[in-house]
Amino acid sequence: MKKLSFSSLHSHLQRFALGAALLAPGWVAQSQEFLPREEALRYALVAALHEPTNTQAPIRVDADLKRPVVGHDGDYGVMILPETKLSAATLEKVGRDVVPIGQLWLRKLTPMANGFAVDSSELHMVQVRHEGESARVPFCLLGARRNESGALELVVYGRGAKPIAQSSLIKSNRTQSLPIELSAERDSDSGRLSLHLVGQYTATISVTELPE
Repeated sequence: MKKLSFSSLHSHLQRFALGAALLAPGWVAQSQEFLPREEALRYALVAALHEPTNTQAPIRVDADLKRPVVGHDGDYGVMILPETKLSAATLEKVGRDVVPIGQLWLRKLTPMANGFAVDSSELHMVQVRHEGESARVPFCLLGARRNESGALELVVYGRGAKPIAQSSLIKSNRTQSLPIELSAERDSDSGRLSLHLVGQYTATISVTELPE
């Protein structure tokens, strides 16, 4: 197996599509790039070795390391690891209690709430070290629940017990090979990540550059 170096991980994540979304006016969603499965699997393993165990979120995610999605371009990166048990049946049974959906790893990006960047103090910042190099990256947990009106929504957890962001889960029908697939688009100085869940639902998370 090809040896993974942190520098190669860094160089790949530097080319995540949201980098173009934030920095290049001519970028369109169709130009996004994703790593081949073999490379994505290696990066999922690196993330698993650094997964925090002291999160205060009310869910725990058993990440499926065999089905990651890693996007890349510019200085910005994202990786999604789905919950192992995620399925269409799981989503149909969701009630008021939050159920795990997956993990969201970001590089130089942060979720947005009410139009503003979520500060790093509200994020679970993880120091990822590999082969003598390191980077500090945000780690979020994703869950699903029904809100007070009974609508299905995606919730994003940072370092605390309450969500830092939420988004409606909209019913959709699409063919996909992975439990969670990703698309992205530009929106002024921010970007939108559309998470497509098991070919049945889509939720959109707004992200922007992580404040220094």
